[in-house]
Amino acid sequence: IDVIAEKNGERYMIECKFHNIPGIYTGLKEVMYTYARFLDVTDGYKNGKNDVEFSNAWIFTNTKFSWDAKRFGECKGMMLTGWRYPEGKSIENMLEKKNLYPITVLESVGEVKDALINAGYIFCRDLLKADTKDLLKIADLRTIEKIRSEARDVLD
Repeated sequence: IDVIAEKNGERYMIECKFHNIPGIYTGLKEVMYTYARFLDVTDGYKNGKNDVEFSNAWIFTNTKFSWDAKRFGECKGMMLTGWRYPEGKSIENMLEKKNLYPITVLESVGEVKDALINAGYIFCRDLLKADTKDLLKIADLRTIEKIRSEARDVLD
């Protein structure tokens, strides 16, 4: 279990799936084993083997779900959040709503992307709030200004 979340008296067992290779999707296998884990934990609670009770299983991913994965999840009443799913409440909708654009959307980060992430600059807004002196430890002023300009454009 990656995350335990509570909202309105409900407790969710959340499995997070992150993929950084284009074209990868979250398939039926991942949804089925998350549901099986949910059943195991629920059974353990009923039999007094654990002290955490969950209302539902939820998979959160940065990829698309396969058709089979969506269908299985819907049939089992699971919550699925991924790329362009569910409509209006997908991961990109959540990120846009909170203005949480990752620096990876910036073409200008190029070779300094890993250094920025390792220094804790994950979102575009982090770059705009950062002290220039700190950013100059990662890249030259011209590069920093270009990256910040692109970040401003994304956030406006």
